[in-house]
Amino acid sequence: MRITSLTNPKVKAARLLRERRHRDREGLFLIEGRREVERARAAGIHFETLFVCSELVESEFAAIGPEVLEVTPAVAEKLALRSDGLVAVARRPERPLAALPRPASPVYLAVDGIEKPGNLGAILRSADGAGVDGVIVCGGTDLWNPNVVRASLGTLFTVPLAEATVEEAIAWLAGVPIVVATPEATALFTDAPLVGALVVGREDQGVSPPWRNAATHTVRIPMRGVADSLNVAQTATLLAYAACQGRSEESEPVNFSSV
Repeated sequence: MRITSLTNPKVKAARLLRERRHRDREGLFLIEGRREVERARAAGIHFETLFVCSELVESEFAAIGPEVLEVTPAVAEKLALRSDGLVAVARRPERPLAALPRPASPVYLAVDGIEKPGNLGAILRSADGAGVDGVIVCGGTDLWNPNVVRASLGTLFTVPLAEATVEEAIAWLAGVPIVVATPEATALFTDAPLVGALVVGREDQGVSPPWRNAATHTVRIPMRGVADSLNVAQTATLLAYAACQGRSEESEPVNFSSV
């Protein structure tokens, strides 16, 4: 049966998942796009419903979920911000701190109160590209916002990830250096030991006081123009790549007591 009506109950229920309160209530979220759906499937995300528009996407996706619904191009466009014919309704997975890896010399990105979904998605792409050991999301925009999924290009499903409060994250990181990025720091990020948790915060307020109080080091990005700071995703990218490059050149685990 092909869904042709924009007011179909299943279509309307899926569209409601654009709002955080409905995602929180239902424990579901939307995944838009072939690449994103494929990466979610590879990561073991559980699909509830898959909407497929055969004019826009191949029929191979018909076996992905327990409920596959054929829709018209008009309905597909209604379901997605940028439709390529594939939209999944998926069960939101748990992402506890305990599931993150704990290598000898970890590099984590901790994002504190990031409000723009596009920035959070871009940070996840950079984390995936640089090869960090995990991303810790503390407050801010909902990790399962469709715009985060899209902006991350599906790396939301490939990067080790945890959701936690700031206090929970700091407690879990006990014994691990905490490097806070802030324009007020005296040390440049190129001159400081980038190991442990690299913390970035909101562009207007920076990181919250608990992170500042817990910081082992504070670092800044050199700014040679009139702007006093970079976009938070750009900052996170510079830190992640510098830290992971430095780690690849380090043959021995870091002794945290000497950092």
